[in-house]
Amino acid sequence: MATESWLLSSQKRRRTTCLDRERWKAGLLRPSVPFSLLPDGFFEPARWLLVESGRWRFGDHITLGESRTVVKLLKKIAADPKNHDSTVFSLQDNKPTACGMSKGRSPSFALNRLLRQRATVCVAAQIRHFLPWVESKRQPADESSRILC
Repeated sequence: MATESWLLSSQKRRRTTCLDRERWKAGLLRPSVPFSLLPDGFFEPARWLLVESGRWRFGDHITLGESRTVVKLLKKIAADPKNHDSTVFSLQDNKPTACGMSKGRSPSFALNRLLRQRATVCVAAQIRHFLPWVESKRQPADESSRILC
C-alpha cells in the first residue's frame, strides 16, 4: 500500500515526497528521464529546412544564446510579408528557453529582454510561434549547429 511520507534530506534541507516508501528503500524507484511527447515523424531530417548555421557572437550563458537564435529566426521570418499571419513551429532542446518562451517571462533580466523582443516580432507580424522542448539526441538541427564557419 502506498503511503505518503515527508522525508527531510539532511544534505539539502528540503522536503521530498515519497509515495511508496518500501519500493524507495529497496532501490526499485529510479529518477525519471524527461522525453518529448511529439510523434517520431516530427524528427525526420527531411521535414526540416536549414535556414542558417554558424557561431554565436557572444560567449554568454547557453540559454541566452538559444533565445537569441529564436529571436533571430523570427525576425528573418517576419521580414518577408508573405510569412505574416502564419504559424511557425521550431524545436528547442534547451528547457529554460522553451519554458521561458512558452510562459513569456523569466526571472532573468537578460532573458526577459529577449522574450519581449520575441513578443514584439510575433505581434507585429501576426506570427503564432510554437517552441516545444525535445531531447538533444532527437533534435534535427543538432548536427547543423555544430558546423563551424
